[in-house]
Amino acid sequence: MGYPDVIGGVSRKVCSGIYTHSCRFLRAGYFEIGGRMAVISSPQSFIVWSAIPYDERTIDSLNKTMVEGGDLNTDESFVQKVSHLIIPDGEHTMAVQSWKAKFPNIRIVGFEGLKPEIAKVTDVVIPNSAAWKILSTGDLSAFGFDETKDVALADARLQFMFWPKVSNKELLVFSEPQKTVFAADVIFNLQHNKRRIPESDLYNEQFEGNEPFHLLQRLFFKNAFSFGTSFNKFLAKRMVADPVSFSPAFKELLAKWDPVKVILCHGDVIERDGSAVFKKAFGHIVKE
Repeated sequence: MGYPDVIGGVSRKVCSGIYTHSCRFLRAGYFEIGGRMAVISSPQSFIVWSAIPYDERTIDSLNKTMVEGGDLNTDESFVQKVSHLIIPDGEHTMAVQSWKAKFPNIRIVGFEGLKPEIAKVTDVVIPNSAAWKILSTGDLSAFGFDETKDVALADARLQFMFWPKVSNKELLVFSEPQKTVFAADVIFNLQHNKRRIPESDLYNEQFEGNEPFHLLQRLFFKNAFSFGTSFNKFLAKRMVADPVSFSPAFKELLAKWDPVKVILCHGDVIERDGSAVFKKAFGHIVKE
């Protein structure tokens, strides 16, 4: 499992103040599911979500894209101004320590239940007791949030919702200005040539538009990890261990966030109708 020796990939501006870098990632030594990190612009700094391993060519690619996008000067690198790294779930942590070692002052946002070596470098820790509800930065003061050191999170108008009783534990992040949710492993969108969805503009962005799956993988894996399929609904139901707590949280997410875009770690970005996508993925689990 892991990233290629040469990470490669492609950077792009998704919308105002949000950039992504998408690349290959191999799961279980066999399945190409791709990987993605995002960079969120705050007035005085940048926030990294779901960091991939630090790589100079990746940084150069993002720098070029961010200069073209108007969020970076030509003589700057965005890493010089990174203030925070957000851990999206319990699995996407392999790059945390390398970023922290390279940038000791970076602030790490995470949650209760991380691996001990990751937990000890995490500054803002959302506990299980604060799960299943929307949290603004003002709600994080009891969990390590510092009004001075963490002002970038507030300035970016980010909100959080922690789902501890799903596979891998998920910390959803919401950009209020862009109505965008960032989600790691609770939703996959692995399109293939016989199943395209209208909510995504790009196809296999993490593989530069190519199809990395052979027929048997498409039949099984991509149908299993493409939201809305019968198999995916079955897996989603198994993934959510506490539907009683999940249901009101899910309704609050739709009612208060009503996302347009969903940026995923695996699969193509949801460019529109984000609330509808969440309903397709989880509506069958919600209890009235």
